[in-house]
Amino acid sequence: MNDQQHYDILLKRGTVIDPAHGLHQGMDVALKDGKVAAFSPDPISAGAEHSLEVAGKLVVPGLIDLHTHAYKDVSVFGVEMDELCPRTGVTTAIDTGSAGHLSYRGWSVTSPSPPKHGFWLT
Repeated sequence: MNDQQHYDILLKRGTVIDPAHGLHQGMDVALKDGKVAAFSPDPISAGAEHSLEVAGKLVVPGLIDLHTHAYKDVSVFGVEMDELCPRTGVTTAIDTGSAGHLSYRGWSVTSPSPPKHGFWLT
């Protein structure tokens, strides 16, 4: 990792959990242009536009929520996914019960960004 860079965001001392890479430990994580640019169990000394102390917090790759009710204007349980997902760390959400064969056409209105959201017809 190159500590001589200037990062956009530096997350300090969070617990990084990434099963794909066998990680579950305290680390600093540096972000640049929306991507992980560096991570280390040792403090990253490079400057950053924003630095956050996240000790006691989990730092994880984007989470997948396999059971959502995202069909906001059709289901009474529907929520606004573009507001909810960033706050909860979810990058992929699957609606498993709100959309059905009778309401399928409305999906394009409810989800203007289909790559982020999916659904199974019930």
